[in-house]
Amino acid sequence: MRAPLTARICDPRAMIEIPSAYRAFVVEHEAGVAPAVRTLSSAALAGGGIQGGRVVGASDKQGAFPAENPKTAQDVLATMYRHLGIDVTKNYDDLQGRPHPILPRGTPMDELFA
Repeated sequence: MRAPLTARICDPRAMIEIPSAYRAFVVEHEAGVAPAVRTLSSAALAGGGIQGGRVVGASDKQGAFPAENPKTAQDVLATMYRHLGIDVTKNYDDLQGRPHPILPRGTPMDELFA
């Protein structure tokens, strides 16, 4: 028998679900339908110390563009890497000795854990 949902969410393991991003379309009177430049997506994160019921950021009234506190995929990765104990500021050298960052940009989403 599986543990109750609350016990599984309090588990030290984290779960991240990111559905496929969708492209926003703009309908113009003369030009017809044109794809927008940006896409907007959402993600669900649970467990691993993440406080439930948090909403980070908001979209515009059409749900097409970020309106406040936008996050990137790199921010989600930085959050996940920190949970795994990976230092994203560290560089690894390739075979020619050139440094490559683990994650070139992105900031962990601290508001999920407060």
